[in-house]
Amino acid sequence: MDPNNRWVVLINQVPWDDLVSLFNKHTPPKGTGRPPLNPRVLIGALIIKHILNLDDRGQLPRYM
Repeated sequence: MDPNNRWVVLINQVPWDDLVSLFNKHTPPKGTGRPPLNPRVLIGALIIKHILNLDDRGQLPRYM
């Protein structure tokens, strides 16, 4: 990967371990059901969503 890519640069700036610890602290593990997604994937998706100003469907919001 290109080390100058904006997402690669961002990866190196995010305190992943701190965020995952905080996420896990507020979302206790479940004993049943489907295994949870990796918290880094969830956190990364939220960061990208907000940086690109996307709605929950991945589209730019329409303003009136």
